[in-house]
Amino acid sequence: MSSDLRDLIAVLDAATKLGAAGAEILAENAEGFSAEVHRARVIRNVPVTRHRVTVRVWRQDGQLGEVSTTTAGDAAEQASTLVEAAMSSAKKGAKDAYAGPVDRLAGSARGMGLEDRRYEGLTPEDKLDVILDAERGARGVDANVLTDAFRYEDWRTSRQLVNTKGAKAEEVSTAYSCSGGVRVGSSSDELKISGGIRGRNFSAVSSLPYGIQMARRAMALLGDQVSLAGSVRVLLPPRVVAELFMHFATFFSERTLSADGNFLMNAKIDDRLHLLDDGTMPGALRSTAFDDRGVMPVPLTLIREGEVHGRFLDPSTARRLETRPTGHCQGADLVPRNLVMRPGRRSMNALLSDLNERVLVVDHFDSLDGLNMATGSFKAMAYGMVKTGTTEQGPVRRLPIRGELTTVLNSLVEVASDTDRHGHIDAPGMILDGFEVG
Repeated sequence: MSSDLRDLIAVLDAATKLGAAGAEILAENAEGFSAEVHRARVIRNVPVTRHRVTVRVWRQDGQLGEVSTTTAGDAAEQASTLVEAAMSSAKKGAKDAYAGPVDRLAGSARGMGLEDRRYEGLTPEDKLDVILDAERGARGVDANVLTDAFRYEDWRTSRQLVNTKGAKAEEVSTAYSCSGGVRVGSSSDELKISGGIRGRNFSAVSSLPYGIQMARRAMALLGDQVSLAGSVRVLLPPRVVAELFMHFATFFSERTLSADGNFLMNAKIDDRLHLLDDGTMPGALRSTAFDDRGVMPVPLTLIREGEVHGRFLDPSTARRLETRPTGHCQGADLVPRNLVMRPGRRSMNALLSDLNERVLVVDHFDSLDGLNMATGSFKAMAYGMVKTGTTEQGPVRRLPIRGELTTVLNSLVEVASDTDRHGHIDAPGMILDGFEVG
C-alpha cells in the first residue's frame, strides 16, 4: 500500500468520528502537455495540470454529502478539510436506503497496460513532431487543401480511492490525443472535415497518418455532385458506425432504459447486431482499474442478437436490484467503456461488387443532433460518394437524409468484415436499407 493511500485512510477515520455512517475519498492528480500548431507554426506549447479531490459521506439514513476541490495540494490534507463540509451537506441530501460506499470487491487491475512506459522519456519536440507531421501531410495531399489548427495533448494521471468498507485502489495511466481539421472548396461551397486519434500509448497517435487521411477524404468529395433522391441503400463505413453506436451506448443506464422514450427498448432490430462493453481490455482507451466509486468494470453485452441485454448500474441501483455495480461511474454520470461490435464475414468491397447497384457510401454526417432517441427518427446532412458496385459515380454534399432507425436497423443488408477502432469503439462497416434522401 502506498503512503498516499495510508494518509487517505486516516481521513476516513476522522469522518467516522464526526458521525459519518460511511465515507469515500477519490483523489486524482494529472500532469501533461498541450500543444497547437497552424501552418507549421507552433501556437501553444505548455505543460498542463489537473487536480481533483472528492469526499463523499453518508449519514445513517443514506443522505449523501459530496464536496470536491480542484486546487493543487496534498490530497490527504485537502480531503481532511472537505470532510466537515461534506457532513454539513449530507444533512440536506435525499434519503436513500441503498446508498453508501461500495463493498471491497474481488478482482485484479494488474496487466491492463494503462501506463505507457515511454512517457517520461518523451520530449516536447517528440510530441510537436506528431502534429507538425500530420498537418504537413494534410497540406501535401493537394495545393487546394487548407488546414485548421492541429492539436496535441497528453496526460499522466494517478488516482487513489479509499472507503470505509475497506476498499483501497490506485492506478497510474497515460492518455494521448491528437486532432485537426482540413478545408477544401470555394468560400461559397467550402467543405470541412475534422478528426484525430486517441490512445493509451504514444505509438498509437504517432503512427497513423490521420492528416493525410482527412485531406484525401475531403478531396474525394469535391467535384460535380450526383443527383440522388428517394429511397437509397446506404453503406456506413466503420468510422460512421462507430459514431452512431457511441451515441447509442450513452443511453444504456438503468434509468434511461427504464424510462418511457428510449426506442432501443422496444425496437426489433436485426439479430446480427451485437454490442459489447468492456472496461478491462488491456491497453484500450477507456480501460480502467476502477471507476469513480471504486468498482472494477464488468464486461457487459449491451445488445445481444438485436435485443437490449445489459445496462450500466451505479452502486445504489445495483443494491436495489440485488446485483453487482458495473463500474461505469464517472463524476455524476454513467459512461460507456470500450465498445466492440461483432463483424461480418466479407469485406465492404466484396459486398458492393456482389450487389452491383447504386449505393450511397457515407463519409460523414454533419451531426447527430437530428437523432431522436425517444422515437428513433433520424435526419441529418450526409456527405459521401455514390457508387455502383465499386465504381465511383460522384460525390454528394449536404444531402438531406432521414429514416426511422427502428426500421433501418431491422433492414440490415450486411455487416462487413472491415473493422476499425475509432476512439473507444471497434466497429464494422454496414449496408442498410430504409433511408430516404433529397
